[in-house]
Amino acid sequence: MKTKNLRKAIALGISSMVMTGLLTSTVAFAAPVAGQQYTTFTSSISEIGSINKEKTPEITIKDNGYNSHAKYTAYKVLDAQVSGTVYKYTAEAKFASLFTGTYTLTEGGSIKKGTTEITSNSADAKEFAQAVEKVVKEQGVAGTVFNVNTAQTLAPGYYVIVQTGSDSADAWVPSLPILVDLPQKSGASYAYSTVVDPKGGYPDVTKKIIENNNPFDQNDVSINQHVQYQVTSDVTKYSTNATGITYKIVDTLSKGLTYDDNVAITAGEKPLTKGTDYKVATTTDTKGNTVITFDFKYDSIKDADKVVLNYSATLNEDAVIGEGGNPNDINLVYTNNSNTISTSTTTAETDSPQVRTYTYGIAVKKVDQNDKTALAGAQFGIYKNVACTEAYTSGKLETVTASNGYQQFIGLDAGTYYIQEIAAPSGYVKSDKVLEVKIEGLDKDGNVTTENDKLTGQAKYTIKVVGEEESEISFIVKNDAAGNGTVTAVNGTSLTNEYNLDKLGLAVVGNVKGVELPRTGGAGTWMFTIGGLVLMAGAVTAVAVTKKKEEN
Repeated sequence: MKTKNLRKAIALGISSMVMTGLLTSTVAFAAPVAGQQYTTFTSSISEIGSINKEKTPEITIKDNGYNSHAKYTAYKVLDAQVSGTVYKYTAEAKFASLFTGTYTLTEGGSIKKGTTEITSNSADAKEFAQAVEKVVKEQGVAGTVFNVNTAQTLAPGYYVIVQTGSDSADAWVPSLPILVDLPQKSGASYAYSTVVDPKGGYPDVTKKIIENNNPFDQNDVSINQHVQYQVTSDVTKYSTNATGITYKIVDTLSKGLTYDDNVAITAGEKPLTKGTDYKVATTTDTKGNTVITFDFKYDSIKDADKVVLNYSATLNEDAVIGEGGNPNDINLVYTNNSNTISTSTTTAETDSPQVRTYTYGIAVKKVDQNDKTALAGAQFGIYKNVACTEAYTSGKLETVTASNGYQQFIGLDAGTYYIQEIAAPSGYVKSDKVLEVKIEGLDKDGNVTTENDKLTGQAKYTIKVVGEEESEISFIVKNDAAGNGTVTAVNGTSLTNEYNLDKLGLAVVGNVKGVELPRTGGAGTWMFTIGGLVLMAGAVTAVAVTKKKEEN
């Protein structure tokens, strides 16, 4: 359950409106989401069109019920001096170093990163505030501290304001930066009285899959491959003498993921040590999921704004194939009041992020062409290259056809694979022909995509005999509304018949334009068949099979 004892605020952008001699400036924001809040600014003056040199700007941060005992600190980054009918801005001495490299400053008070002006609703604003915080810590800059609901006068300038304390035992989260110039300018007018109305917030915990140094909510890999994760969580704050604080991050890996026990954790810029700063406990729940609890010593993290965890898990042979995928949930458990030592937990329905990993599968079926009898004992190999010299080793790979004629390659990443028979059943002769199988992930509209965050677990399979373009077929494997696997023709495919995979459940089979590999010398004939699998709750629910008749 969430608690209303936490708060976070961010100033995002200013728009203005003039009405009947009264200047009103309002900051516009996106709707709030869990772990991310917005702030409304209102300001007014009695005169419009000129600078009031006799008036000192003031700012009030309102009590909104979430920050009743909050303390804020305002850091003056830029000084503003009257120059004719405008204010001109220069950097305060201790912050001057900020404007010698990454950031530049104009006389009008605009701060730029490169050629882009920093606005309060951009990611650059948070980065700039972090740069300010670093200067504050390194040079011991003393800001102006004031209480919520108190009008604080401040000299004209540009300020970064953050919540830095509380007189309450309730938990709180350091505010995201409020970036504001005082007085506020709108056209040729200035507002000397600013009221900030922050909306309440909760601690934010996020989890991402990291691939090529980029964050994603989804990806696809093969069984036995690693999935890299990064978790970022706000550190809750309490009164100075608070004790007995609980702070835990709980990660639930689905049954198809195995924790690699390789976590690296930092609190701010400080690396944490297992056993000294935190403990790790791993259990298995009734569904076979792995539950990992990272239990922190609060004194080791209390001075940081965030903790960051980096670790990985391996997709294992229990992985769900196709839609549904293999999800991973994260929750934060924290003390919401240091006097009562009661705790709150983020919930999956609101602010517990979930990431998901998909994987796919294909199968080969061996039959006698004359009487269609399934043949056991054939051996097919799956390869990375058309020459079939580089064996593919990731995945759950069967090595021989079973009594039902199937040999399955389960748990494959999207990509192109090559399949060739390496041993024929007794009385049959293997072929030197190679089957090319291309697996492509689909988005929610059924379009092929290589973008991780658009994946759905649905897949398109394109199959052909190498060197025989006319043999190409393609089909889509996905779930229907009831969660049952279906195979949909794209081209060259006629879907009829059903075969049962005794080991894994029902498979939907299509009589399709073909991929037949004739024998060369020896008794009997044989045929390649192949398809895509969707596994739900451990069972295959769809497989497409290709057929074509050719005479030797």
